[in-house]
Amino acid sequence: MAQQPGKIIAIANHKGGVAKTATAHNLGKALAMKKQKVLLIDMDAQGNLSQNMGQNEPEATLHSVFEGNEMPLIPIDENLDLVPSDLDLDYADEKLRAQGLPGYRQLSKALSPLREKYDFIILDCPPSVRGMIVSNAMVAADSVLIPVVPEKGAVKGLAGVFRLMEDNAIMNENLKVEGIVFTRVKDRTALHSHYVEEIREDYDHVHIFETIVHESIAVAEAGTMETDIFTHSAKNKAAQDYMALAEELLTNG
Repeated sequence: MAQQPGKIIAIANHKGGVAKTATAHNLGKALAMKKQKVLLIDMDAQGNLSQNMGQNEPEATLHSVFEGNEMPLIPIDENLDLVPSDLDLDYADEKLRAQGLPGYRQLSKALSPLREKYDFIILDCPPSVRGMIVSNAMVAADSVLIPVVPEKGAVKGLAGVFRLMEDNAIMNENLKVEGIVFTRVKDRTALHSHYVEEIREDYDHVHIFETIVHESIAVAEAGTMETDIFTHSAKNKAAQDYMALAEELLTNG
């Protein structure tokens, strides 16, 4: 049981291939292994997070919450629960928009009582900078964690996230950047090293995690096998990276 209201972190970047879902999954698992009570919420209609956690045909999903039903909490591991998603979530956008301002606060309202139960609530956002689902995430969240692959186009992805935050600031003026985390990094690639340094310089006003998550096929393998990197390959470099990221997040508060 969380001793103080849990933190809600949205993991967002509309640019594909940045390990957003893998980061939500493995960071959540790492925090759970550190004795934190964690709830992961799949906010993407593709349901990749749900499938990677073995929930291929869930009886109830996040869509049902937007229909006014209770949050479907599925226990996955010790200290780790999931709210799954599926293609039905696509139908929620229009209904939420028709509600006007209350439609933007549906998720925030549903999560409010759960803050006392969890230390961290992590939202795996859809790869989009507009729409009611991602706006609900921005309104509900305390902070946004931005995974970035250090390569050409990364800055555009960052700009998109900051624009998304600005667009929803009127409904959540306290939303802050949790930090930028570099993912899928290849140490021996000069281009990656170049972009890491460039982004650190250009975004020196934003918190950037010291921890870097290295590229590893084991991360994708774990998802395919419907498990996390720690269960699949605990000694893998990426597993060590995600654990270090969890420790850094806890240290930063």
